Amino acid sequence: MDNKAQTASVSVQPDLLNRKAFLSDLEGYVAAEQSIVDGSLVIGLGAPFGAGKTTFIEMWKRELANRGAGPGDGVGSRPPLVVCINAWESDYHSDPLAVITLSVVESLRGKNDDAADRIAKSFEKAARFLAGGFRGVVNKYVALAIGGFDLSAAAGAASESAPSNSVLTELVERKKCMAEVKDCLRLACGGEGVRTYIFVDELDRCRPDFAIAYLEVIKHLFDIKGVVFVLAVDVGQLESAAKSVFGAGLNFNEYFRKFVHRSVSLPSLLQLRTHERTAFVENYFRKYLRIPVGSSDARALIEMVEDFLSVYEVPLRGFQEVMRVMAHARFRPGVPPERIDYINDVRLFLMSFLKVVSPSDYRKFGLSAHSFEGLDEIIARLSRLERYRHGDLVPHRFSLLAHGFNLSSSDANEALKGRLKNYFTGSPVEMRALFDNSGFRGWVKYTEIYRKIESLLAIER
Repeated sequence: MDNKAQTASVSVQPDLLNRKAFLSDLEGYVAAEQSIVDGSLVIGLGAPFGAGKTTFIEMWKRELANRGAGPGDGVGSRPPLVVCINAWESDYHSDPLAVITLSVVESLRGKNDDAADRIAKSFEKAARFLAGGFRGVVNKYVALAIGGFDLSAAAGAASESAPSNSVLTELVERKKCMAEVKDCLRLACGGEGVRTYIFVDELDRCRPDFAIAYLEVIKHLFDIKGVVFVLAVDVGQLESAAKSVFGAGLNFNEYFRKFVHRSVSLPSLLQLRTHERTAFVENYFRKYLRIPVGSSDARALIEMVEDFLSVYEVPLRGFQEVMRVMAHARFRPGVPPERIDYINDVRLFLMSFLKVVSPSDYRKFGLSAHSFEGLDEIIARLSRLERYRHGDLVPHRFSLLAHGFNLSSSDANEALKGRLKNYFTGSPVEMRALFDNSGFRGWVKYTEIYRKIESLLAIER
């Protein structure tokens, strides 16, 4: 099978988070910003770990490949060069300049071989200066054979042939070599409009010294008009890395601003509109739980899941884990997965959700007879939603979830009695009757769900 056929056979994940709309706005923003800055444009694409940054970059890369010319380019102009770098995969190297430059060379192969050769040859002269060393330092690099250019061999040859010049002479030579590399990169990657996208992923997972060196290289050696860097980072993790290098007193916001012109945030699940959230949840019901979404019980369960996504900040990977845990716990040999037991599935979802989002509450719900404090917090969050502000939905949810506790002990009854007035009206007897007769008793308790989840996942420990 040829490459085109292989590419066509790869299934593209549906855009369940409606990030194509965000991408369209972002590209317009990038084009406008790029026209303002003098050199390269550096965009920080921020999102927590597991929020889908890598998936978004892959979507962006596909869009650029399918479209041709980049935003702001004239009709018929060449499409932008796209360079994708996983920084974490290369942080065993001593110098990010090598990683970025050789990634550009690799991306140019087959598109502009002359430019790739020019960059490689200019880089060969500069190889002995990598990582700030003069003789032999670069020999620590593994062989990087890109288009016939072997960095280790070139660095060794340059180091052996280099005369013992004075420090001043060497500094002049270093500046000359680096300028030549930058000129070759400018010819291949620069110009008016957005000529090159360089996507850098996983920078926040790198060694702190390597991550900081990456930012320095981008600022000083790749400051080329027409080049757009997109750094997909968890800013909190990068801040920790910077402070481990420069000390806890570092003003990270000011420091980061030295390197990144603009910071944007990847939209979260909380920002989905109602119909987008419904489509998102339905997809995971079909994909993970194998549940058809047309029945009334399925609709009610989906609505409950949507409510939680509306009030909790859950990264994409976190929600996937919730669905995975729930799928494990729902599995029963010989029982069709599409069969729904609404009351018990709601409680199963709650425990799967807490397992991922709030492990302390998960343990409290699973190990004790009752934990109304945690339940109060959940109901309080749900009550912020507009549709909870009228009617009996709040007492409905409270009753449905509270019956998951073992309420047979006197302590549990006393704890419940003090809370009923928060959710029901009437005398104490009437409130208890409303709670007991709400029809949401379900036979599965949180303690049983907890034991099942723990036993199912014990093999992973």
